[in-house]
Amino acid sequence: MQNHVRRIFERQAKADPVKITAKDIELDIDGFRCIIDGMNIELTQKEFHLLQILMLNEGRTMTRDYLLNTVWGYDYYNESRVVDNHIKNIRRKLGTYSTSIKTVISVGYKYEKNI
Repeated sequence: MQNHVRRIFERQAKADPVKITAKDIELDIDGFRCIIDGMNIELTQKEFHLLQILMLNEGRTMTRDYLLNTVWGYDYYNESRVVDNHIKNIRRKLGTYSTSIKTVISVGYKYEKNI
């Protein structure tokens, strides 16, 4: 029985890390890394989580309130601009891929990989 359990754990340890890939942008969830064109892009924790949510919900508009509640974990009253500022920073770091994050005026943001 112990050998069986050990083999299961060994297989799980060898499993591929969870990744989200869209075009040349790759989010390595386990390694907390963003890789673009083979280069590691430094994102803060909040930026990483925002990009992760947008990429996981590709094509769907994510409201500022939803992003605030999900990433910050609580209502951030009168400070919805905090999302805008983080999105601005993410776009700057994504460079030519920044156009993948679309603004939905007065609502929020969505991710589209068709650059």
